[in-house]
Amino acid sequence: MTSGQYVFPCLRRPEDVRRLLEAGFDGIWALDSNLRTRFVSVALAERLGYFPEEMLGRAWPEFLFPADRAGHAALQGSTGSALETLRFRLCRKDGSELGMQFYLLPLQADEGSQQEFLLLHHRSPRSTQAASLRKRTEQALLIGEKLATVGKLAATVAHEINNPLESVINLVYLAKAAASQAADPSIESYLGLAEEELGRIAQLTRQTLAFYRERSEKTRAPAAELLRQLVAVFTSKAQNKGLVIELEVVRDVEIEVDRTEFRQLLANLIGNSIDACQPRGRIQVRASIYRPGPDSMPGLRITVADNGSGIAPADRSRVFEPFFSTKQDVGTGLGLWVCHQIVEKYAGSIRVRSSSQPGRSGTVVSVFLPVIAAGSPVLLDAAKEVA
Repeated sequence: MTSGQYVFPCLRRPEDVRRLLEAGFDGIWALDSNLRTRFVSVALAERLGYFPEEMLGRAWPEFLFPADRAGHAALQGSTGSALETLRFRLCRKDGSELGMQFYLLPLQADEGSQQEFLLLHHRSPRSTQAASLRKRTEQALLIGEKLATVGKLAATVAHEINNPLESVINLVYLAKAAASQAADPSIESYLGLAEEELGRIAQLTRQTLAFYRERSEKTRAPAAELLRQLVAVFTSKAQNKGLVIELEVVRDVEIEVDRTEFRQLLANLIGNSIDACQPRGRIQVRASIYRPGPDSMPGLRITVADNGSGIAPADRSRVFEPFFSTKQDVGTGLGLWVCHQIVEKYAGSIRVRSSSQPGRSGTVVSVFLPVIAAGSPVLLDAAKEVA
């Protein structure tokens, strides 16, 4: 990869666009190797008087002011250096002229593929230092590149694990059958536990592949049942560290979720709390019904609270960033980022409150999921109130 050139899946995921918008770019224009529009942000399309779908597939020179259309060579003649600054006169749909300054970033969509181009317009260029802008943009794009690489690697590893995992599961099944004939209940019990753990690993590999492919299979289940199963998985780990996990379900309700995603969400949160707590620490998992506003439908709110070391003030704003971790020498820094992605997928919200003050330290993570199953008395009551 040459300096300043990114092997980057250009704007193929919503989070890629969001990262650029958060960096301050409202004008985002992605072009393929033939300078045809692959993506354009709503704000930029509106400034030109178009709907984004009207611009897709059309050649970029068509949108230049007629006298400047020969200037499209400035893109194809780019050397690949990061964030060149170019100014163009664009032609609105009504024929009027619009001058705009763009940062040009040549992209390589994938190894061996043809070069693509990204034009970025900052909403307030006068108040933004160019060096700072370059840094934020390059950071956003590099994070996207890392996530794409990690996603492919995770899918590959999950696929490769599946084959030997199936063999071990079959061997455990045969061992259980032999143990039952030997009339040794303890061996059969241990093998049963091993089978359950292997089943969870198999589920995780399937979920990893599904998460990368963005597929989901939702089923209905009582929230209390799913939470009790998950807390039971972590109980032995917590006890080994001298911790107590308490589960409180204020009101049980049937929810509709992908069970694997739900387990992964809560497993990451409880696992983080276990890592943060010292011996004799306490972790509280609480589920309740919550309504965000007087006219909104209720959903499931889950809080995971611990009296661990807490998160330093300087780190709290970064906890949902990919690859950011407060744990030294352990973890990938993807746990809370994955939680955030799952919660967003369900149109929910996730919040973190934390204190690192000695004697009063701890962290509370609150998750709201509007996943109460249709036909639930909770939803029916809420619908009557709204009506």
